Amino acid sequence: MLRSGAVPPGPASLRAAQVGLLLATFSSCWPWAGLGIGDCRLIGDGPPPAGAALADLTAARPFRSYVAVTAVEAPGHHFDVWFRHIEPVFIRLRAWRDAGGKVDIEPESGWFGGMAGPSPGQRPLPPAVSALALDLQQELKRVCRSGRDWEVHYAGQYRAVEVQEFRLHDVNGAGSERIGWYVRSTLAMDDRLRVVEHVVEGESVFGIIRVPAGAQWLTLLPSSGPELLLIGDGAKRLTDQIAAAAQGYASKMPAPELTSLVPPGAPMLPPGYVSRVHARMSISGRRQPSSPVNGIELDVPLDVRDAVFGAGATGTASAALGPLRYTLRATLSPAAARAPSPTRQIEQYAGTLTLHLDDGAGNSWERAYAASGELALEGDAAVAPYGLLLPGQSAPSPEYDALRAEIPAASPFSTVNLAVDVQLSNDPRRR
Repeated sequence: MLRSGAVPPGPASLRAAQVGLLLATFSSCWPWAGLGIGDCRLIGDGPPPAGAALADLTAARPFRSYVAVTAVEAPGHHFDVWFRHIEPVFIRLRAWRDAGGKVDIEPESGWFGGMAGPSPGQRPLPPAVSALALDLQQELKRVCRSGRDWEVHYAGQYRAVEVQEFRLHDVNGAGSERIGWYVRSTLAMDDRLRVVEHVVEGESVFGIIRVPAGAQWLTLLPSSGPELLLIGDGAKRLTDQIAAAAQGYASKMPAPELTSLVPPGAPMLPPGYVSRVHARMSISGRRQPSSPVNGIELDVPLDVRDAVFGAGATGTASAALGPLRYTLRATLSPAAARAPSPTRQIEQYAGTLTLHLDDGAGNSWERAYAASGELALEGDAAVAPYGLLLPGQSAPSPEYDALRAEIPAASPFSTVNLAVDVQLSNDPRRR
């Protein structure tokens, strides 16, 4: 099952930032009965429970990481299931026996379509789980009679804990739906919720942020940079805080108030946060018109503060493609000098991005583009919440063509082409 990234109202740069498809999850809070396509009740995209309450995120401050435990399951045995029903299907589920000995199943997540396929190898099945696994397979075939090519892998015994991190970019937003980056991870924890054993799965995207009411907020030190905390092995680094929040959630302890997580009067940007946008260029070479493409990407980070209040932000990046080493120099300059803002303001940026590419063999390419977008300003701090845009979003157009060029090639390539990314953005998932 795939769903499109949500595209809320907002500037064009926000809408451009959300192009793409996200792997959707079957929420564990959806009812088991009634989900299905045809006679297969394992597949579906059911709605969340009617009237499900959401946390009010008005008090959350932009550009700071907030992390919360949003769900804690009972201990149980988990299984990964692959089968075919029109398309390949993957389901991750928890299975247990009810008081009468019947197998109950709770789907936790899944994919429908060509990306669903068995992983190589599997965890050994403990003897104590063998009978449950056999009965589970029979129950799966009962609730999805038209399914075929079943493969069931044991994924272990653990407590599934859902953790969500978000970082707001809608500076003046309010309410239970905000806009920014978020990470949603399902963690495997021990029965007593003391240790994060591993990350089961996760998704990260720029879009609409919703947090269930009753979330147990983590008390964190101020973030030291723009990177998201849960990316990579971040959950293990936060084991103690996640464990405390998971135990609080499971025992229904009062959670810290959202307003208590950032001191009153704190500046717009946390300590150590350097706001950047990235100019990106891809370079690709072909040996023959029908041959595979070899390519590189040059990524130049640019300090937004220098591009707003200074003479301009400059950076370089280089990489080799074939026998040549390409170096990209990028400069982002404001159209006019700007003084620091005594209060927090939202203004528009106008400037010029100049790109100069050198291949180290005497060939160069240079072009300048108008850059524009929304700015959030406070004192001498500046952030481009949704990145900046260059002309050329629509094709065909002269502006679109100006983002592309053919440059001199060197053996073994017969042609080398470059393409400039239309958006100057910052992805906090990259470290």
